[in-house]
Amino acid sequence: MSVHSFTVYDMFKRNARVYQDKIAIVSEDQQMIFGELFDQINRVAGSLTAKGIREEALRKLKSENASKLLGIA
Repeated sequence: MSVHSFTVYDMFKRNARVYQDKIAIVSEDQQMIFGELFDQINRVAGSLTAKGIREEALRKLKSENASKLLGIA
């Protein structure tokens, strides 16, 4: 039996491809599909990385702040 090691990012990336036109997140009167959410996450991560934010710091982002960063709050 083979055991695969996937990160949360790997799984999300796969789902974003498979379900790119499906609703991924809903916040009050707004919604975002997987394709849009994936693109926005990559833009935010790229911007933070360009500013010198390290991966460890990115993991510490609280979920309640994530929607604000993604522009859906």
